[in-house]
Order: sequence, then C-alpha cells, then structure tokens
Amino acid sequence: MKLAFVGFFALAASNIAPGCSPAELLEWWRDHGGDHHPSRRCEALPSDFYVEGCGFRTVCHTTQTGCDWQAVCNRGEIVLNGTGAFSAIGFTTAAGYTCAATVDEGQVHGSCALPIPDGGVSEGGATGGDASDAGAPNGGASPATCEFATREPMPTPSCIEVPNKLNFAGCGVDEGCTVAQHGCEWLASCGDQVFGGTASDTGVSWTNANSYRCSATLENGALAGTCQPPAAPGDAGTTSDSGAGAEACTLTAVPPLGTPPAPICNELPSSFVLDGCGQEVPCQIDQRGCIWQASCGSMIFGGRGRGREFSWVDEEARKCISLSVNGSFAGSCRGDDVRRCGFRGRDAVPSPDCINVPADVTVQGCGWDTPCAVIQDGCTWQASCNNGDISFAGSADALSLSWNVGGRYPCTGAPAATGGITGTCQNGSQQCDVTITPAASP
Repeated sequence: MKLAFVGFFALAASNIAPGCSPAELLEWWRDHGGDHHPSRRCEALPSDFYVEGCGFRTVCHTTQTGCDWQAVCNRGEIVLNGTGAFSAIGFTTAAGYTCAATVDEGQVHGSCALPIPDGGVSEGGATGGDASDAGAPNGGASPATCEFATREPMPTPSCIEVPNKLNFAGCGVDEGCTVAQHGCEWLASCGDQVFGGTASDTGVSWTNANSYRCSATLENGALAGTCQPPAAPGDAGTTSDSGAGAEACTLTAVPPLGTPPAPICNELPSSFVLDGCGQEVPCQIDQRGCIWQASCGSMIFGGRGRGREFSWVDEEARKCISLSVNGSFAGSCRGDDVRRCGFRGRDAVPSPDCINVPADVTVQGCGWDTPCAVIQDGCTWQASCNNGDISFAGSADALSLSWNVGGRYPCTGAPAATGGITGTCQNGSQQCDVTITPAASP
C-alpha cells in the first residue's frame, strides 16, 4: 500500500512538472478528485435523516462533496450549509444559530448556541417556532444552548408510506426521485429539486416551487393527481381559482421498473399487556403493512417489521425483538452487558374493585370529538384515538378516573348519572369539560 501511494505521487509529479513540492502535489491531488469523496477526510453524513431539537422537527436530505455539505429540510423550505473535518461538522442557521456536531455511526448529535439580541435575552427555536428551546436572560454571559440529534426517518401507521423511489412525470417534475418519510412528513429529492409535504390515509399533498397546491392518491404503489395554480387577485379584491391565467396540471409518480413488491409482515395483536423485562403495562398496537407503533403507558416505540420479526430499542437502550406468530407478541431484550430478559404479551384483566372503562368510547370536549379504543388491566387503562395519532394512559379507583394527555394536560372524571364519564382537563390556568361515552353499536 505504501509503495502504491508513493508511486501515485511519483506519477503525479511526472504529469505536473519536475521538482514539485509535496504541498503542490497535495493541492493537485485534491483538485483532481482525491479529496472530493466524503470518506477521504470527513465522515459521510446520512443522505436522509430526521432531526429533532433546537426548534427542528423535520426530515432533511443532504448532498456532500468532500467536507462541504448541504441539507434541505422542512419540505424544502430550510437550507443548511456546513463543513467539517473527520467526524466534526459545523454550520450556522438563518436565524443566526452557530451549531457544532459530531457524526457517529451514521447519525448526527450536536448543539447550537442561540443568538443574544440587544437586551441579553436569547431567542428560542432555530426555525423561529419552538418556545421550549427559548433561552433565559444572559447578562452578557455565554449564549444559551440547545441540543439536537438525528435518526433514521420512520413512517407511522397512521398514514400511507410513500414509496422510497418514484419516477415523477408532469407539473414540472420529470425525473426519478428518492423519498424519505418520518411520521406523515415526506421529502422528495429529484435532481436539483427538493420538495415535500404530508401523507394522509389515502395519498399525499404538497406545494411545489411555483406555489401550486398538489395532491395525489396512492394506488397499487403509484401516485396520480393534480396541481392547482395559486389564487390570483380578482377585479374586486377577491380571488379567482385560476391565478394569472395559469392552468392546473396532472402528474403521475410510479416506482422504477424492477422495484420489488412491498414486503409482507405478520399481523400483531391490537392490544395486550406487556409483561416482563421490568414492565407490566397495557399496550396498543397500530400497524399498516410492516410499519407498526406500540403505545404502552408513557412508552411509544415501533419501527419496520420483517416478516414475523419486530425489533426496537427500549428506553434503557436495550435491543429488543419480538417474534409474532398467530397474533402473539413475545421475545427478549438485551443490554450492553449482554444479559437478556424475556417478555410476553398477555390478555388484559380489568379489576372489579375499580371503574371499568368500555373498550370502545367517544371522547368529546377540550377540542376532542374522536373515537378511541381502550384497554384496561387491573385499575390501569389506556386509550388510543384517531387511528393511533393520540394515546393517553390513566388509572381508576372505585369512584373516579384520572389520566394525562401528552404528559401536559391532567384530567379527572367520574361516572355520570346519565351514563358515561364526565370530567375536566387542565391546561395551565385554563380548564375545559370532557365526556367519555360508550361508542354506539354498529
């Protein structure tokens, strides 16, 4: 290897000029592509990732040349440019955040220093919208900081999964695209164009570079839809549907030839009590194909299944795997100490000593009007609502119920004389009324 390296530079010297210095040779080497591969001097960033923290909660797509990189995020609305050396990277956001991070095993972990405007109070939210990252009065000290991390994008079963490779045709996009999706947010990278939107139960929607509002439905793995032009001011200050003479257009997006069919996974049980590995908690499963998500009290985990195997990493960083056969849920978790623990999913058994919540209910009030499925084990119960988008857990005694939505809205209730449960939820100093009634029989 050393002889080949020396031979390379000897050949380079003969092609440049006799008597070149080592520094000149190195400069020539870099100019001719020797330094333009991410692995030469810098860690390669993931091509697609989901980033959370410092005001970011979005999918990003990166391109990288040598140590210079660009990330396009938030449906193409945010562009980050940065550089680095080895496994360290740095960048500055449009809001003035100065950020530094390291790349480890294909993911990025780092922090940003929040800008301090006049008055010595740091601003919150790298994208201008997350008050949880707001700083405190600083008094001229070092800027407040926030932390962020990336992870592999993962769809949710509450909406369709957009195919990861699509050939778009129409409405100004006529090329192959790669798609990354986290939750119901997706991002398509199509050559020089990057755009994205949201997925629903049947299709996708987005706004393109010309401000056209686009929507398409997914059928047999392909998308078909239309893009509508933006509204234009009317003669009387109103808007028309065909802005500035523009016309609607149609588009299609089909997987490339040779794309394998979607994988098939075993069906998980819809609910059970997770028993083992230090847990005994009611769980509810939402599944769409091989994408699944479990809500177990305060724990939410899931991922992409493979046939009968469903794996995840738990709150204690243990690697867990379940084998689902004939609707069962059982397996083991292993930590860094290599010790294993076993778990299984068992049937829930409500206690006669406390209020039993019906298995199917409708929750109304406090901004809610949605059906929910309930599982109760002993005096502990949990509800999954709106196709798994929202879940909350609570407890019961002989006279009342209590639960908490999102860890921020504590609620209490009691059986009503007219049937069902009535109660209140607290949001800071605000209070609202809520009712839980048994779902009507089909």
